[in-house]
Amino acid sequence: MRCRAGHTFDWYTLINDQERGFSRYLAGIRGCIQSENTLESVKYGLLIKANEEGLWSPTDSGISEAIQWIRSSSFNDDEFVFANLMEAHSPYLRLPDEYLPQFGSDTIPDHPTIEHTFKEVNEKHLQEAYDCAVTYLSDRYRVLFDELIEQFDYVITVSDHGELLGEYGYFGHNYGLFPELTQVPVVISTGNHSGSRSTELVSLIDIYVTILDLFGKIPNESQGRSLVGDNRSEPDAYLTQSFGLQTRLLNRVDETFDIARFDTPLNGVITTDGYGYETADEEWIQTNTNKNLRREMQSLLSGLENSPTRSDSVMDEGTRQHLEDLGYI
Repeated sequence: MRCRAGHTFDWYTLINDQERGFSRYLAGIRGCIQSENTLESVKYGLLIKANEEGLWSPTDSGISEAIQWIRSSSFNDDEFVFANLMEAHSPYLRLPDEYLPQFGSDTIPDHPTIEHTFKEVNEKHLQEAYDCAVTYLSDRYRVLFDELIEQFDYVITVSDHGELLGEYGYFGHNYGLFPELTQVPVVISTGNHSGSRSTELVSLIDIYVTILDLFGKIPNESQGRSLVGDNRSEPDAYLTQSFGLQTRLLNRVDETFDIARFDTPLNGVITTDGYGYETADEEWIQTNTNKNLRREMQSLLSGLENSPTRSDSVMDEGTRQHLEDLGYI
């Protein structure tokens, strides 16, 4: 099994590691020549530079380019494609003109997040901009999906998180375990136009095991389970967790605000009966059930503490920088 990852030179690592100047220019040229796709690497570098200088900007966050790439590519049976579509990500305004909201873009924060809890934000404009972004993504994803289902046996459509647009007084997705953040869709498509909606309890950690199962490589030990096949068993519960705020978010908020109380690890649990979660105010909130979900959560946490952990993965600096820019590490 191989993941096709672009095969282009990693410009972001170079930009992060070297100062501007002739030596960085030479290193970039050398890297493009040594890459698997020299022309695409050069093009990518020129686009990054043009965007930095304000000479060019993409019409969206990448889905149009993804459509063209899928159309122009062919894939082997042992390959899969991962696409992270950012059109519905803040600031929700990298859209073609016909999809843009009517108000000015200066009313939308570049990255609405925890600090905007303490500032005046036009919630109506923020929600409208998000709706416009989701509409555009939906329209374009129909095109991308049709291309994908022509070339692949399965297409898994999923979101990594939800978004707060003023609910509970918060914005973005960097804080809390609110249902608007933790409950996301997952769709597994095979191209046969028949389908059904399931109320089965699933988690994002199941996606990893599902992909391995499709290649006949289910791991011996995993918290997740495969979502394909007829012999799967539904779990009783899944944990949701937040480990506090990144340092870069803490530094963006004025020290006069009590931001420290938000920098708190939180736990929650989703079961077939309902959802329960902790808040920074030391409250326990649960929905749809009178059962003691907190006890269920403590049982799952205890199981994690007694399980072996692994941390042998290696992340290159370019990937780390990209994830930091997106707010994930």
